[in-house]
Amino acid sequence: MSLPGRRSLRLERGRDRRGSRRRVASEVKSPAEKLWDEATTIDRTVDRIRADAEAVALATDGATGRSQDVADGLDVDLG
Repeated sequence: MSLPGRRSLRLERGRDRRGSRRRVASEVKSPAEKLWDEATTIDRTVDRIRADAEAVALATDGATGRSQDVADGLDVDLG
């Protein structure tokens, strides 16, 4: 999901993909878009950590007879 709105480009001197010198267009993101990207990255990281914890809990569950308390204890309040 992306934020509504127009994308703006900025021309600057640089190198293109082949290494030739020329003016290159680079995307300029608004502060809201930067914040959205950061929040999405954090959300994906939390999901990955939770999945890893669940996998460890399932592996540990069979070996020790413990329940899935390890994964359940990782509820993180980001708000």
